[in-house]
Formats: sequence, C-alpha cells, structure tokens
Amino acid sequence: MNINPVFELLRNDGSIIINKALMHRLGVNEAILYSEIVSRYSYFAKGNMLTEDYFYNTVDDLHLATALGEKAQNKAIKNLITLGLIDKKLKGTPARRHFKITDNMNLILSYIEEGKTIIKELDQKQKVRMQEKIQYSKFSSSEKAELEDNDNSTSNSSSSQKTELSKINSSSIKTEVVEKTPVPPIGSVQFLPKEVSSSSNKTEVVPAIGRINNTNNNTKNNTKNNREEDCLLSIWNNITIILKKEMTEVSFKTWIMCLSPSRIENDILILRATNDFTKSIVESKYRDILIKAISTFKNSSITNFIVEAE
Repeated sequence: MNINPVFELLRNDGSIIINKALMHRLGVNEAILYSEIVSRYSYFAKGNMLTEDYFYNTVDDLHLATALGEKAQNKAIKNLITLGLIDKKLKGTPARRHFKITDNMNLILSYIEEGKTIIKELDQKQKVRMQEKIQYSKFSSSEKAELEDNDNSTSNSSSSQKTELSKINSSSIKTEVVEKTPVPPIGSVQFLPKEVSSSSNKTEVVPAIGRINNTNNNTKNNTKNNREEDCLLSIWNNITIILKKEMTEVSFKTWIMCLSPSRIENDILILRATNDFTKSIVESKYRDILIKAISTFKNSSITNFIVEAE
C-alpha cells in the first residue's frame, strides 16, 4: 500500500502537531489544546493582531479545531494554567476568552524531558511484561496450571501470609538453619527448608541461588571465609523464601533466581545479576519487596542492597 496519499491527506487538512513527550506529561487533551493555542498564537502574531501578547479564541473555535467540548476545554485550560504554560483573561465587550503563551522555554523543555522519562519507564515495563511472558511460555501445561493455582491461592490468602511473615524473627531462622541444615562444602549448593516454623511437619527445600568460590589456600583464612560464605548463603536463602511467598512464580523465576549473593559491605548486601537489564528491573521494580524481606531479619546488620551486573 502506498501510504503517501494518506499521509498527505492527514497533513493537509488542518492537522495538529502534538509532541508525544508532552502528551505523556501533560495529558492528551492538554497537549492537543496547547498545540492548537500555540498555532493560533503564531497566526495572530504574524498578522500583528496580538493585544499585549493576548489573542482571543472562543469555545466554538477550539471545538471545531480540536473536537474538545466546553467542559473538556475548561479542564485542560485550567491544567495548562496551573502548569504555567498559558494565561487566560476575559477581555472586551462582550467578554471573550483571551489567551497568552507563557514565554518560558526552559519550562517547556523540562516538561518534554519529564515526558521522555515517562515514555522510557513505560517501555521498560513493557519489556518486563514481555520477558515474563516469554518465561511463562517455556513452562509446561502442568506447570502453568500449578502457577495459576498458586497465584489464586496467594491472592486469597495474602493478608494471612503477611501476618505470618511479620511473626518471623531472625533467631528462629538462625536456629532452624543450624539444626536442619548441614554446612555444605564450598562450591556446592546449599538447601534450606522453605518453612521456618519448627511446628511445620512438611518442608520444601529451595536451592541456594548462586555459588561463591574460595581461592584462598591459607587454612585459617579458609575457615573464616567458609563461615562468611555460609552466613551469606543462609541469609540469601531465607530472603528468597520470603520473596517466593510474596511474588508470582513467573516473576520469582525470571528476576530472583538469576541473582546470586556476592558479599556484604558496610551493612549492604551486594547481589550479582546476569546482565544490566535484570539489574535495572530488580533495583526499580522489586526494591521495596527486597528491602521488606531484608528487614525481616531483626538481628541482621544488613539495611540495604545493591545489584551489580556481571
């Protein structure tokens, strides 16, 4: 199909040029109305028809040009005035609406930049949804059915789960790790019970995510490093237990299972991600839930986390 005739038809019949970034920042109606007012201001200025930089425009004029009714116009005009982009006065006899474009290019540019940021964030969210859809498509039919059951169960019992999580304390977690989990050899995968309550009859093991290599040949340092690594793995395992309860299975497998604990520096847990995209998603979308999980361990000195890309 030759699109040029369509393009020319749309462009030649009184089209309104709308900046996409402004549309996201100001709103659709506000962006349409602002573009039309700027266009009319330019027309009046070229004809030397401005009065103290003001020009008149009736409700009917703007309705014909933008298809916005009086109510929609008034709301958009009010918002544009609040944003500092235009000014409005009633002048003349009979009184008619007069508009003035605010001469503040920096303000307009700032709104455009904010709109670009909004577009970037929306694009990132779409990529996240697409990544999760791809991950979901890899599951078998039985796994998908199980995920749906888990999501429904999580939705129906979210309040009770939150109450249960609030009762978990670091001392009970520490006791459970010591009693039920043998210290693994370095480089192996550690398993911890999914449930930390000692009254639970069933336990589900969750593999430790990530491995930590020890290259120090000194026996004394090896012992110290082993303890630090065991502690780090235990902390991360218990964090993932909480995250798995709070997140959907797809999100957990897509964004958390690809992380590995690296070290603790200045009370900050350093995690390693497989790439920059995963790092940005975890730090932006899952920051709050990770901080909440970390804060569950009251006796731990960890207060925050950062993610490093490999």
